[in-house]
Amino acid sequence: MRVAVIGYGAFGSWLTEQYISLNFQVKIYDRDLEKVEKAVKNNIVKCKSLEDAVADIDVVIVAVPIHEAPRTILNISEKMREGFIVDISSLKKTVYTCLLNLPSRLKPVCLHPLFGPSSKSFTGEKVAIIPVRDYLEELDIAMKLMPGAEFIKMSMEEHDEAMTYILSLTHILSLTISSVLGESSRKELLKLSGTSFRYLINMIEATMNESAETFTSIIFYNEGSAKLYEEIIEKLEEAENLLKEGDFNKLCRFVKEIRETYLKWKSEVHSQ
Repeated sequence: MRVAVIGYGAFGSWLTEQYISLNFQVKIYDRDLEKVEKAVKNNIVKCKSLEDAVADIDVVIVAVPIHEAPRTILNISEKMREGFIVDISSLKKTVYTCLLNLPSRLKPVCLHPLFGPSSKSFTGEKVAIIPVRDYLEELDIAMKLMPGAEFIKMSMEEHDEAMTYILSLTHILSLTISSVLGESSRKELLKLSGTSFRYLINMIEATMNESAETFTSIIFYNEGSAKLYEEIIEKLEEAENLLKEGDFNKLCRFVKEIRETYLKWKSEVHSQ
């Protein structure tokens, strides 16, 4: 298969490695040509223009930042003769319309790999697939591009609503907690930490290792982020007020109510 990877960041680079191992013919392109020139992988074609990258290609993978994806897809559609355009961005509302409106000679595929470039391969990893035109055809090419992955079918609306919690909530909490920890003078915290605190640190490190642009995009371009912030602040203020009242029983009831709500949600999730 002839594949072009557009966007040579951490995930684009990882995809390139996977496709080389699958014996695909691989082209790479990035607006930052220095990234392309520095690529040390063998068996790839380094392209200096988008037009060169999409020429004589079966599949184009769009691996650019969220806010650049719609414009990139449009530019590709103007230069590509035929084949598949695969979007892998983590939010879908802005790109979905672009994919729907592609000319008939081009076939859209809308995926969200639910893993990062630290994975060893596609095997066993989860990938959200959002049908655009012909679901079975889109699933077929997706399975060839990501062999061994588990594909989860959902609508664009379902996907982006889920990402409000899976991505935005995680990043909002990581930003807040890392800020508090960064301002702390206590250096022995990791030495003293138990299981819960280590899990918390692992979550923070998983998100803080992303580029600032990627981290910001996940919060900024998700329409549910602002409401999520409001809900978090509301609950924190409620807990703060109860703490300041100095009434242990009231605070304990508050904790029990939230715990019961969470356990009910957890039970419903596991029963599906």
